[in-house]
Amino acid sequence: EEAVDIEGFDPANAKRTFRIAAADTIIETAWGPLRKIIEQQAPHINLHAVPYTISNGQALLDNAEVDLVVGAVVANHETICSEFLYSPCYTCVMRPNHPLTQSPLTLEAFANSDHLLVSLSGEASGYTDEVLAQYGLSRRVAMTVNHFSAVPKLITQSDLIAIVPSSTLEDSIFSGELAVVEPPIEITAKQVNTYWHRRQDTDKGLTWLRTHISRIIKEHASTHMEELEKRICNKCQG
Repeated sequence: EEAVDIEGFDPANAKRTFRIAAADTIIETAWGPLRKIIEQQAPHINLHAVPYTISNGQALLDNAEVDLVVGAVVANHETICSEFLYSPCYTCVMRPNHPLTQSPLTLEAFANSDHLLVSLSGEASGYTDEVLAQYGLSRRVAMTVNHFSAVPKLITQSDLIAIVPSSTLEDSIFSGELAVVEPPIEITAKQVNTYWHRRQDTDKGLTWLRTHISRIIKEHASTHMEELEKRICNKCQG
């Protein structure tokens, strides 16, 4: 792995534990490559993952409960620094032989389908419903789950469709287990960034870690989008 030279920080001899708040998708993407780097370059560095939500990321940093947040955060930029990583892509997934894979997905067909919603809060509506309402439409949320890992089995065994960030179901999409279709509505995702408190802006150890995390995630996001483009079954129409 590429070495990162931060003047004043010696990773080979550093003994430190970093606490990082991140979603499962980020952990799955970054932890493996980070562990390889640590084993080769910084054998005494520990990484501990901490759960977070969009609303509590600022508090975790303010209270020094974590060194870094990777995700989407409602942040006060007077005290919080950030670096852009990527913008998630929302896609519509369904079983590979679903009738909606055969032609461009229209707005009406999308709204009239039975939807599976991943809801961490338990609410049976989301941003997709807000966008549909702008067109005077609504959808039936036929089922909800509280974790993305439950989606593939439900989708492949039913006529349900789901709007998800493509990175959350990357393995199922790229293996062909799920078909992916471009949604007929524009769903603007919150940017995924790294966030850290200004009091740690000159922390050389954290700078070393942030540099590696940024490279790993940006490279993965670029590769992901290239592969996703090959997998889209059809282009939508209004």
